Amino acid sequence: SEQKEIEGIKSRFLIELLEKYGYQTEDITLDAGFGLGVFDFAGMVVWQKGAPYLIADFLSKSASKEQTQKFKKRLIDKAKTFDVKFAVLVKGNKHRAFFIDGQTVSSAKIPAKGASNDLIK
Repeated sequence: SEQKEIEGIKSRFLIELLEKYGYQTEDITLDAGFGLGVFDFAGMVVWQKGAPYLIADFLSKSASKEQTQKFKKRLIDKAKTFDVKFAVLVKGNKHRAFFIDGQTVSSAKIPAKGASNDLIK
């Protein structure tokens, strides 16, 4: 049932990306690999110019603080490793977005499709 909850969370976030941020379904891959190994996997990848631009991972609303921190660290590490600019951790109906610039991580807003990075930080 936790998997079912996560699928619902993922669906709501997908709709938000389409309706609020202007992404197209062809920009987004669910449960996607974006590199060559097991580590290069995310619950959702938004592509821009053939490269992963935003990765998102999903947790149930009841996930512990410890699980949430572990997922956040893993997600940000993936983004740094693969030079993905944005990482979003979605837990229940809340999400936190991060902008990754080299080794620097800062809180961010989810960028609208086609937005300049300067507008987002």
